[in-house]
Amino acid sequence: MCSYTVMTCCCCLSLEQGLIIFGILDLICDLLDIFQIHVYFREDDFLNVNLATVDAFGGAIQVAIALADVAFSIVLLVGVKKASSSYVMIWWWWSLLQISWMIFFGLEYLDLYPFNEVDALVGCLVTCLFVYRTVVARSYALSIQSKSCRQPSSNTIYCVI
Repeated sequence: MCSYTVMTCCCCLSLEQGLIIFGILDLICDLLDIFQIHVYFREDDFLNVNLATVDAFGGAIQVAIALADVAFSIVLLVGVKKASSSYVMIWWWWSLLQISWMIFFGLEYLDLYPFNEVDALVGCLVTCLFVYRTVVARSYALSIQSKSCRQPSSNTIYCVI
């Protein structure tokens, strides 16, 4: 089985520090996203523009995903604080789901709209950043598991991975 891991985050930070930074940045971006969606719909209401049902439904989905992302970012931060590989791996699965959404909808966007090199480049860079933070999270979770196997507590009889 092929498994990619890293020893440090961004060449100079520990995996723990890197995940804290990624978690806080993700939390801030998600809260800004929720605010941006709220402002978008408030402006439409203010201008008395009738929202199509599809737009309102799409906005509700965006808010739900952003709220879920806020919750998962908090799970990541709690997992790093408690050194819990299970919490980090919950966030890891959520991040994999986000990456698959980004790839699917990015390809759909490129299929529906004229090709724009800037959009494609930004999309590739953001996807690479998401993949890197996912690798950092998995590496951290594996390092937590290996530490717990090497240093069992007095109550631990077996180490199960």
